[in-house]
Order: sequence, then C-alpha cells, then structure tokens
Amino acid sequence: MSQINDADKIISLKEAVVQCTESESLNPEQLEKLSMMQRDLTPSKMADNTMEENIWRRWRPNFVVVTLLIVAMTWYTYSGNKVDYVQTVAHEVIENHMNLKPLETDADSISQAQNFFVQLDFVPSQSSHLNNQWDLNDDQLIGGRYCSIKGDSAAQLRYQQGEQLYTFYQVGYDKQLFGEFPNVDNGETPKEVVINGLKATLWIEKGLLMALVTKA
Repeated sequence: MSQINDADKIISLKEAVVQCTESESLNPEQLEKLSMMQRDLTPSKMADNTMEENIWRRWRPNFVVVTLLIVAMTWYTYSGNKVDYVQTVAHEVIENHMNLKPLETDADSISQAQNFFVQLDFVPSQSSHLNNQWDLNDDQLIGGRYCSIKGDSAAQLRYQQGEQLYTFYQVGYDKQLFGEFPNVDNGETPKEVVINGLKATLWIEKGLLMALVTKA
C-alpha cells in the first residue's frame, strides 16, 4: 500500500484560510508607511470638519435673517394683494350713482321691472330688507336700466322718496367673483361704505347680491 505524503494531505477550508492569513504579514517598512498614511489622513478630515463648522457658524445668523425676510415678504405680498371685495363693489355702485345714465324703463313696480330685465340670467326680486329698513317699495320706484358690477350684468333700479334719490342694484351672487358678503336671510348685518358723501349698503338676499346707494 502506498503512503500519502504530508504535502498531499487534504485539509479543510477553515484550516486553509488560517494558514493563508498567518502566512501574510507586513514587514517593518510597510507598517511604517501605513502608519504615515493614517497620520496624514486623520488631521485632514478633522480640518475639513472644522472648516465646515466654522463656515456654518459664520453664516448661520445670515441664514436666519434671510429666512425671516422671505417669510415677511411672502406675508406682505399676500396681504397686500388681498382683494377687499366690499370696497371694490361699493366704489363701483357709488360711481354709477354719481354718473347717472338715462332710465331705460319707467317701470313703477317690481313685476314690471321683471318683465323688462329679460336679458339677465336672474330675475330681479322684491327686497324685504329694502322695504323694512328704508321703506322703499313699488310706491317709490321710478324706473331702471341695465348696468354691470365687476363685469357681470346687473339691474339698476331707482327710487325717489321726497328729494332723496336712491339707486338700487341687484346681480346674481357668485362667491368667486364677488367674495364674501353678509346674508340678511341668515340674520347677518349688511356692510356699509361711505365715499365722497355717499353711502353704499351691501348685502345678500334671496341668492342675489344687492347694493343701495344714497346720501350718507
């Protein structure tokens, strides 16, 4: 029977790895080079981190100031561009009152006015608030004409009570176009705006935006 030499012995994978690892070692010169590389690398990284911290510490106050300025400018832009719909509509109806155009109908009742304003996409309505607060009804109605409010077709009715002239406006209420207005059907109080000695009173009633202009 032939004998197996030591060189021909089969060893396990674990033993082979251990032998390979133990056989590989660094000589003194290689160890010195590795140590030098570690010494060169560590201070560099520390220096970079220190520099970043110094830059952040120096610019942090400026960053805070810039952030606050951006927030302030955004708020100012928003508030500055916010539309005051009540003032806008009040200005328009008061200007119409100051620059009266000829009547297009001499209707002396709301039913006659309804028959005239057939080109509107709503039907003019008798206002209970107008009657209750100013005692204006068919007895004081002297006529009307077409007009517009914020580009939307509207009805302008005119009332005469003694020497006092009233212009009364009705337009279909569109919240996106006209914004928020008090609704008297819900018990809310109308808005009042005084410009150039004239007072505009504005409210929503029966789904319509209404405005009355008279002397303040």
